[in-house]
Amino acid sequence: MTNQIPEYYFYTMKGSLKSMIVTEDPYRLFRYVSIVFLTGIVAGTLFYGEPFRFWDYPYSYLGTAKTISGYSNLIARVIFDMTLVVCSFLFLRIGFWYRIQEADNRIKEVLSYLGAAGAIIMLIPCDTHNLYHSIGSSVFVLVLWVFMQGNLVKIKRRFNRTVFTIMLLLTEGGLLPYAWAHLNNNAMEYPLQKIAVWGCFGALIAGSLMLDRKQFVNRVIPKEQGILDYEKIED
Repeated sequence: MTNQIPEYYFYTMKGSLKSMIVTEDPYRLFRYVSIVFLTGIVAGTLFYGEPFRFWDYPYSYLGTAKTISGYSNLIARVIFDMTLVVCSFLFLRIGFWYRIQEADNRIKEVLSYLGAAGAIIMLIPCDTHNLYHSIGSSVFVLVLWVFMQGNLVKIKRRFNRTVFTIMLLLTEGGLLPYAWAHLNNNAMEYPLQKIAVWGCFGALIAGSLMLDRKQFVNRVIPKEQGILDYEKIED
């Protein structure tokens, strides 16, 4: 038993079991963002209101009320919207993690909140307000890209050149050509989008797995008199 609040803890509200687990590092949460997003778009394409033309349709079509041919797209839209809401929540958790650290992580905290906001703005359908949807998706992807640059720096320090080169190609090889095609309305925009999405999110998953280290969680149980008990739990 101690009077000192440890650095990592369960946040509780009025002693309830509504808790937020804060782990030693956010790599796992970034993996969750990637897995949730990739799973969501796969499910969305399967339930799209008409056959989803993988290389010809952007993923943004999954969030529209009707398909490109005018059919109802309710199921795919619900899946797409739920995916973005979950991703936004995970980004808020990442930002929360950076907020409680003693180190100066203010920039990473703000970036995380921007990623959460970008995911929410992406809920605006592209067929009705494409400008706002594009802004949201750009912010969402840009935030992920910035965090991936940090991963690349660490990978370069800890692994050999071959590993770093593969991760660099996955991260930049699809995204930069896609960004160019998008800005120039090039015909290759939508095919390059698929390469960029799967390459970047795949790199984020692989990079976080490589950099992840053994985590632990401290539990804090609020007592009636304000005394805190906690125990370290190996994860």
